[in-house]
Amino acid sequence: MATGICRSDDHVITGALVMPFPIILGHEAAGVVESVGQGVTSVKPGDKVIPLFVPQCGECKSCLNTKGNLCSKTDLATGAGLMPDGTTRFTCKGKAIYHFIGTSTFTEYTVLHESAVAKIDSAAPLEKVCLIGCGFSTGYGAALQTAKVEPGSTCAVFGLGGVGLSVIMGCKAAGAARIIAVDINSDKFAKAKELGATDCVNPKDFNKPIHQVLMDMTGEGVDYSFEVIGRTDTMTAALACCQCNYGVSVIVGVPPAAQNITFDPMLLFTGRSWKGSVFGGWKSKDAVPKLVADYMKKKFVLDPLITHTLTLAKINEGFDLLRTGKRPHGHCGKSKDNAFPILLSEVSCPGLLSKVNLPLQCIPLGCFQVIRCKAAVAWAPGKPLSVEEVEVAPPKAGEVRIKIVATGICHTDDHILKGSLPNVEFPVIPGHEGAGIVESIGQGVTSVKPGDKVIPLCLPQCGECSFCQNPESNYCQKTHFSEPQNLLPDKTSRFSCKGKQIHHFLWVSTFAEYTVVPEYAVAKIDAAAPLDKVCLIGCGFSTGYGAALNTAKVKPGSTCAVFGLGGVGLSVVMGCKAAGAARIIAVDINSNKFAKAKELGATDCINPRDFKKPIQEVLTEMTGQGVDYSFEAIGHTDTMIAALASCNTNTGVCVMVGVLDSEISIDPVLLLTGRWKTRECIPKLVSSYLEGKFNSDLLITHTLPFAKYPHCPALLKDTAKEAEQRDQRSRCSPGPGPSQPAPLLVGHQEKRMRNSPVLESLLVLLCLDKIQTDDFPRKILLLIKAGFVVALRAVNEDLLTVIPVATAEVLEPYSKVPLVPLHHWAPLHVSCISLLESYLKTILIRNRKFNLDVIKCKAAVAWEAGKPLSIEEVEVAPPKAHEVRIKIVATAVCHTDAYTLSGADPEGCFPVILGHEGAGIVESVGEGVTKVKKEYLLLKTLHFPVFASRVTQGKGVMPDGTSRFTCKGKQIYHFMGTSTFSEYTVVADISVAKIDAAAPLDKVCLLGCGISTGYGAAVNTAKVEPGSTCAVFGLGGVGLAVIMGCKIAGASRIIGIDINKDKYAKAKEFGATECISPQDSKKPIQEVLVEMTDGGVDYSFECIGNVGVMRAALEACHKGWGVSVIVGVAAAGQEISTRPFQLVTGRTWKGTAFGGWKSVDNVPKLVTEYMSKKIKVDEFVTHTLPFDKINEAFELMHSGKR
Repeated sequence: MATGICRSDDHVITGALVMPFPIILGHEAAGVVESVGQGVTSVKPGDKVIPLFVPQCGECKSCLNTKGNLCSKTDLATGAGLMPDGTTRFTCKGKAIYHFIGTSTFTEYTVLHESAVAKIDSAAPLEKVCLIGCGFSTGYGAALQTAKVEPGSTCAVFGLGGVGLSVIMGCKAAGAARIIAVDINSDKFAKAKELGATDCVNPKDFNKPIHQVLMDMTGEGVDYSFEVIGRTDTMTAALACCQCNYGVSVIVGVPPAAQNITFDPMLLFTGRSWKGSVFGGWKSKDAVPKLVADYMKKKFVLDPLITHTLTLAKINEGFDLLRTGKRPHGHCGKSKDNAFPILLSEVSCPGLLSKVNLPLQCIPLGCFQVIRCKAAVAWAPGKPLSVEEVEVAPPKAGEVRIKIVATGICHTDDHILKGSLPNVEFPVIPGHEGAGIVESIGQGVTSVKPGDKVIPLCLPQCGECSFCQNPESNYCQKTHFSEPQNLLPDKTSRFSCKGKQIHHFLWVSTFAEYTVVPEYAVAKIDAAAPLDKVCLIGCGFSTGYGAALNTAKVKPGSTCAVFGLGGVGLSVVMGCKAAGAARIIAVDINSNKFAKAKELGATDCINPRDFKKPIQEVLTEMTGQGVDYSFEAIGHTDTMIAALASCNTNTGVCVMVGVLDSEISIDPVLLLTGRWKTRECIPKLVSSYLEGKFNSDLLITHTLPFAKYPHCPALLKDTAKEAEQRDQRSRCSPGPGPSQPAPLLVGHQEKRMRNSPVLESLLVLLCLDKIQTDDFPRKILLLIKAGFVVALRAVNEDLLTVIPVATAEVLEPYSKVPLVPLHHWAPLHVSCISLLESYLKTILIRNRKFNLDVIKCKAAVAWEAGKPLSIEEVEVAPPKAHEVRIKIVATAVCHTDAYTLSGADPEGCFPVILGHEGAGIVESVGEGVTKVKKEYLLLKTLHFPVFASRVTQGKGVMPDGTSRFTCKGKQIYHFMGTSTFSEYTVVADISVAKIDAAAPLDKVCLLGCGISTGYGAAVNTAKVEPGSTCAVFGLGGVGLAVIMGCKIAGASRIIGIDINKDKYAKAKEFGATECISPQDSKKPIQEVLVEMTDGGVDYSFECIGNVGVMRAALEACHKGWGVSVIVGVAAAGQEISTRPFQLVTGRTWKGTAFGGWKSVDNVPKLVTEYMSKKIKVDEFVTHTLPFDKINEAFELMHSGKR
C-alpha cells in the first residue's frame, strides 16, 4: 500500500548493484497481508506489515547473537532474486521476474518469506510507517544503535538526505549536545536544523578539508560522525574529523559496487573506531514493530521526511527526483486514477513510497489464487522501470503474501536499475522498503495472519539460527550477503510477467501491489501504524536509526557526525538524538537538506564543499579531537574514509550505513591507536608483575655489558644455540661501579618494543647536599657507625656525596657540609666499599637545593639512518622544570626502533638515542615535579618512561624545544620522549610512572610496551567475552600477549595464525587452541577462518603491521558483530584498501595503542597480576644480550629469532 524509492533500488537500475534481471525492485514499504503460506504463524491475512529487506529468522547464529542484526540467511549485497525455495513468485509476459532483497515492493502485491515481514500496529498509517522499512530506521538506528551516541556528545552527519536527517534525529534523540550537519547543498540545512542539527556546514564554503573544518569547530574533533552519502572520500573525512582516542565514525551511505576505500591506517591507530551499519543495527523483526510504536507515540517524526507523492506509473520520475537530490525519500497516498501512488520522502535509502487506492481486505487463509496486479519491473540494467501487470503466485509454506500499501524508493533500488548492484538478475521487481497488509499466508506461518499490518524485511530474522540468537547480531543465517536473493528460499520466484519469471529483490520486491516474502522476512507491526510512514522502517529509517542506537551504541552527551542526509542519514541523526547525543553534525554536499537534518536532531550541518580542507579535518577541528561516532549513510568510499577519519582517535566509532559493494582502501592506523593511557597504566602493569600475574623474567635470554651494545645485531643472526653460547660467555654478574654490565632483552615482539634491562650496580654514589665540615671523611664514618645506611654513586665520576637515613636532629650538625671532589675521598671510597654494600638495603634521595650536574655516561647513538648504533660517551644535562632524570636499569629493542633506524620513519631525526621500552630509577627531578616525591624518593622505586605528549616527541626534543643529550659537541635528539638506549635519560614528568619498589626492573621493563599492548588489545580494546572465538594474526611477542589476553578473558577458541610454524608450540603454551599457516591452503586465510568458525570469528587481531593482513583479519570476522583490532603498526605511507561493505555488514574496525590502558592507573595493577602469576612475562624473552651488542639484538629481531 506504500513503498519508497531508495538509492539501493536505483543502484540496481544503473547497474551499480548487480542483480538478475528482470526484477521487481523496492524494499521500503508497508502493506496488508493478503494471504499466508503453510506454516506461517507470525502474521495472518489482514495484518498490517512492513517488509524487511534485512530479515530476521530468529534461529541462526547471527539472529541469536545480541551484537548484530544481519541474519545468516540473507545477503543484502548479492541477492539471488529468488524466494528461499529458489524460485520466484513473480511472472510477467510469461517470464519469471526476480525478487529484490526479499521484498520487491514496487508491485501491488509481493511475496516475502515470513522472516522478512514484520507485523505492525493495525492503527499505523501505512503511507507513513513504510518509511521505517529502510531509510529512517537506517539513519536513526545508526545514531542510537550502531554509534550509540551519548548525551552531551558532538556529532557530525555527512549527507543530509533522508538517511542523514534520520541520523540527525537519532543523535538528537540520544541527547547529543551538538549535531553538525555536513552537505554541499545548503538548501538542506533548514530541514536539518528543523530535525535537530545545531550547525550546518557546506564543505564548498571552506578552503580546507571538511574534516579540518570540523576539527576547528569542535576543538579536537567530533565524538561521532556519520557518513550517509556513500562516497569513499567522505567516509575518510568522517573518520578523520572524529576525536582521537574514542571517536566513532559510522558508515551509513552505500557506495557503488566497484569502489574501494583507501585510507591511512594511522586514523584508526590513534584510537578511532570505524563501524558499518545495516538497517541501523536493528534486529528487524523485533525492532520494526517497536519503531512503529515509537512513531505512534510521537517519539520521532516521519512526515517531515516526505517530499513528494507520486503514482506508481510515475515511478521513474521518482528516480529522477532521487538522482537530482530533490528528495531524500518517498511516501504514498491514494490517487484519483486508481493507480499505484508514490510519495517521495526524506527517509532511508531515499526513495519512493507508493500506496494502492484499493480498500484493505482481510483475505482468509487458504485463498491461494494467483493475483494479477501492477508492479514496476526492471527488465534490464540501465533501463527505466516498466509498470506491468504481473502475476503474483500464492505463498508457499513459510511464506507471506502482502498487499503493499507503502514502499520507499531507495538508492539500493536505483543501483539495480543502473546495473551496479552485483548478482541482481533481470527482470526483477525492485523495492525493499515498504509496509502493507497480509493478504494470505502459506502453511506453517504463525507470526502473522491475513489483515495484519506488516513491514517486509530485506534483512530477515528467522529467530532460530545462531545469528538470530546472538544479541549482538542482526543478521540471519537464512539469508547470506554472499548469496543472491533474487528468488525465494526454495529457489523459485512468485512473480511472473508476460510468461517470464520475474526475480525478487532482497526477498521483498515492494515495487509491486502484492509481494511474497518468507515469514522470517516480515514483521508484524502495530495495527494503528500509518503504513505510508512506517514503511520507512523497513530499510532506510531502521538502518539509520539503528546504526546510531544499535551498531554505534551512541552514548548520551556524545558527538556524532552523519555523512549523507538522505533518508538513512536523517534516520541516523534521529537515532543519535534519541540516544542522547549532545552534538550531531550533519554532513552533506546539498545544503538544502540541512534544515531537515536540524529539524530531526542535527545540531550542526556542514557542507564539505564549503571547505578547502577534507571534511574529516573540518569535523576534527569542529570537535577538538574528532567525533565520538560517525555514520556514513551515502555509500561512497571516500566518504567512508572521511567518516572514519573524523572520529576521535582513541575511542571513535565509525559506522558504515551506506551500501558500497566495492573495495575500500584505508589507512589501518585510523583504527589503530589509543587504548593504553601510558602514564596511568604503566604503574598498574608493574603492580601486576609484582603480584605475580605474569612473569617477565623468562623473557630474558641474553645479558650483555653496555659496551657490547653494538654487537647485538650479530647475535640476532645467530642460531638460538649460538646465541645461548654467546650469552653464557658474555653474561656478567652484578658488580660495583658504573662499569656494571647492561643486560639487553630481546623478546618475541613483531612490532612492539621489548625492554632490554640495564642492571643497576650495587654500589651507588649518592649525594648529601648539606654537609659543610672540613672533617668530612670522619663524619661519614661516624654516620655509618651511627647506623646510617649509606650508598655511593658516581656523579660525573668526580664527586662523592652521601645520603643518610636518619632524623632531622641527627643530620643537623652536618647541614652545612659542602660537596667534596671525589679524588679527596679515594681512601674512603676504597676502604668503605664492603661496608657500604652490606648497608645497601634502602636508598633515599633527599631533595637537593643545589644545581644538578651534567652526567657523562654511555649511550647507543644512531648517527644516521641505515647505519649501526654506535656506543658513545654522551653528556646528559640536568632535568629542567617538570622533568625527571632516570638511570636506566633495563631496556629492550623493538621494531619501532628499527623502523626509525632504517630511515623509513618520516618523523625520524638524526643523530638520536633510540629506545622507548625501559625501566629505571629516578636520579634527580626538576622544579615542579610532584608525581615523584621531592623530599625522599625511593631509588628502588621503578619508573617507566611512557609516550608523552606528541607535541614535541616527533621533533626529537623535550617540551621546551631543546635536547638534554650532547655528544662530541653535537646535540643528540630524543626518541618518543624516552630514549632508553642510554645509561641515563631525561623525560618529562608526564612521561614517567612510579611503580612498586619491589618489582624487578629487569623483568617488569617488558610491560613498557609490547606485552601491555597485546594483552590490553584483548581485554580493553576488543573486550573479548567468555566463550568467544578469536583469531590472532602474527605470533611475535605482541601476538602472544594478545593470545594471553584472550585466554584470560575466557575465549573458548583462540586460533593463532603465522607462516612460521616454529612459533606454534609457544603460542599454544600461551593459550592458543589451534594454529594454522596461510601457506597450507589455496584459499585466502579469511575464507579458511570463516569455514572453520561457521561464519567468522568474534574477534580478530592483526599483530604484524601488514595492510593486506589487516584486511584479511577484518574479513575473517563474523558479519553482524565481529570486531577486528589493528595492533601492528604499518609502515609509513601504506594504506589499507578494502570494500566498505565489509564494515557495512556490521563489523567493527578498531585500533589500539598501548592496549587501551590508562598507564598511571593500570601499570601497577599489571605488575601485581604478574607477581600473582595471572599473566606471563618471563616466557616472552628469547635472548639476553650485553648492552654493547645492541646491534646484534636488532639483527636477531629482523631474522625472526627473537
